[in-house]
Amino acid sequence: MKNKIIMNNIDALTTSQKLAPLGGQLNVNVFHDTLVGHTIRRVLRRFPVENRHILTSIAHEYAAIGFTSAGGTFDRRNEGEQLRFALRCVESGLFVLSPLRSDSSHIETPFLEEAVTMDKYLPQTTDKQAIDFMNVNFADLTRAHKMGAIYGDRWSENTLVMPNGKIYNIDFDISISGPPAKEFEVAQVAYYTLAALRLRAQELAIPHLAKLLAMRSDLNMKYIDTFLRGHAMHFNANNKYGGLTTEVDTLVKRMYEEYESRQRSK
Repeated sequence: MKNKIIMNNIDALTTSQKLAPLGGQLNVNVFHDTLVGHTIRRVLRRFPVENRHILTSIAHEYAAIGFTSAGGTFDRRNEGEQLRFALRCVESGLFVLSPLRSDSSHIETPFLEEAVTMDKYLPQTTDKQAIDFMNVNFADLTRAHKMGAIYGDRWSENTLVMPNGKIYNIDFDISISGPPAKEFEVAQVAYYTLAALRLRAQELAIPHLAKLLAMRSDLNMKYIDTFLRGHAMHFNANNKYGGLTTEVDTLVKRMYEEYESRQRSK
């Protein structure tokens, strides 16, 4: 029986080695099977990739959206910085995928086979599931900001969602800082959420996002206005994330209405 277990483990390891790596702009994720007792645990080993082109592209994007002119900056976290940041977030109860281990060359994380990115999850949800997702995701972002943590670069593919709706933030290669950093991150999340729910924008996404944005009394609404409109203009010609200028205009107006209503009721 023991020999059979060993052979099965070897087969599983061989299978994992044959799986194609998952490539990213700033990293490549290689499948690896770790043997724990008699159990094979599939993980991803994340190796950094040098890519000056994408860093230049990010700089152009952030400038076009208005983040740079507002005093915002970005940088690239190294593997050690990413590990420490992720562990700090996990220890604080934030929705971050916990790394397993790291060395100077890579970070190892669990492979969540059933997880999908936010842009694939939201279009398939019921209205209740979509609202639950927005509530939970924005609440997590608020908790992160209260403890001084800014995830950085929260586009839709950096948020994983399990079938039960559980959220995991991943990919902390990019850090953002400066006076408008929190507002920029909130605007990013709001914009990509709106893009994923574009077919239900008027009746679902816009009213609920406006309320969630207005609840953040610690933020500068003018910055959020600028960054939402900046995203819409920058991505206007993009098939996946563009074509939302009208929806963003409506969202910004609703956000101000909700914010002013909350201020009057105090």
